Amino acid sequence: TKRTILAAGATERPIAFENNDRPGIMLAGALRAYANRWGVAVGDRVAVFTNNDDGLRSVADLKAKGLDVTLIDARKGDEVIDSAGRLGLKSITVRRANGQTETLQVSALGVSGGWNPNLNIASNHRGRPVWDDQIAAFIPAPESIAGLTCAGAAAGAMSTHAALTTGAAQAVAALADLGIKATADIAQAEDAPLNLTPAWYVHSGKGRAWVDPQNDVTVKDVKLAKQEGFISVEHLKRYTTLGMATDQGKTGNVLGLAVMAELTGKTIPQTGTTIYRPPYTPVAMGALGGRARGADFKPTRRTPSHKWAEEQGAVFVEVGYWLRTQWLPRAGEATWRQS
Repeated sequence: TKRTILAAGATERPIAFENNDRPGIMLAGALRAYANRWGVAVGDRVAVFTNNDDGLRSVADLKAKGLDVTLIDARKGDEVIDSAGRLGLKSITVRRANGQTETLQVSALGVSGGWNPNLNIASNHRGRPVWDDQIAAFIPAPESIAGLTCAGAAAGAMSTHAALTTGAAQAVAALADLGIKATADIAQAEDAPLNLTPAWYVHSGKGRAWVDPQNDVTVKDVKLAKQEGFISVEHLKRYTTLGMATDQGKTGNVLGLAVMAELTGKTIPQTGTTIYRPPYTPVAMGALGGRARGADFKPTRRTPSHKWAEEQGAVFVEVGYWLRTQWLPRAGEATWRQS
């Protein structure tokens, strides 16, 4: 009997606005990581555009490092409607709730539009995602996959304390299924709510607003897909390349679906989502233990013919995670050249 706990975390997503692909515009979590982890200031004048309290925590962390930070809070009706700068970000145009606009001279802008749980591995096992209104994102459907449960941000638990609590609860439950009694004491940690109000894209001028920067998909592309009749999420994906390639929906999918939902007068759950494809592989426990784990540092996969090749004295070579036969020595042969 096997039990698996999916604790893959979540990926921050942006808010689309005109010319949001300019160098110097990045996720708010990236700004915070540069400052907290590496002591790097990405700019001398910084702004943060957010629709949730995690964006406020990014502002607080940046200010604590001595940076000059301006907050644009979408929940109050303020929006970034454009950016300027030839080789990098020089300024942003902000539209306030009263309709007035102003230009802010900034060299970096952090954007936080919420978080998307990393449910791709669950989807690879045909676990259909379900919509969670509280975090405005898709999460794995509970109990949709036999033997697999989710914990932490992957399950929609967005605070540190909630992530630790759900992880401990799922671990205790998994051990109980295996006949092992266990308890877990969790120390109190940061437990602030996300307080997210959905803000997907800014209605402004005719400039391009990217919902999927990796595949160059804009709000206009989604509108054209709707105009041409490609309304189904599967058709939308293939017509625009939304969420394709290595992104596989991590950052841009929900934004694109939100635009289509608005255009068709539906909710995002009614619009639906695609089932994410590989490549997605879980991290081996040995990898978390470091290189001292030896061969268990990464998964080892064997082909159906491995046992036979082993009986023939095969010499194996690592090809990705797989052990494949490199050569089959005969008596007296010590190297592949001799073979």
